[in-house]
Amino acid sequence: MNHIHLGNAVVKNKSDPLYGDKHVPWGYPGSEYTEQDGASFVRMLRENGYTDGENATVSFEMRPYAGLSADESLRRFVAVFERGMTVER
Repeated sequence: MNHIHLGNAVVKNKSDPLYGDKHVPWGYPGSEYTEQDGASFVRMLRENGYTDGENATVSFEMRPYAGLSADESLRRFVAVFERGMTVER
């Protein structure tokens, strides 16, 4: 495996305007994954050596957080996932 693609979705509430494959932010109310879930998954990738692979890639697909610009959302998103990468090896 040399590519992992991560995203989040609302799948339980069909009345939510972002129901389905809409790439909601991590931690979006009613979504499947919290920000902590995302950070934990990245941490597991690192702990298991996935990120040591020369051709290993991880991609994230996400809408901006409500009330934040795309740039602000990116900074928040990166901060969350950097916490997941701070595992000592």
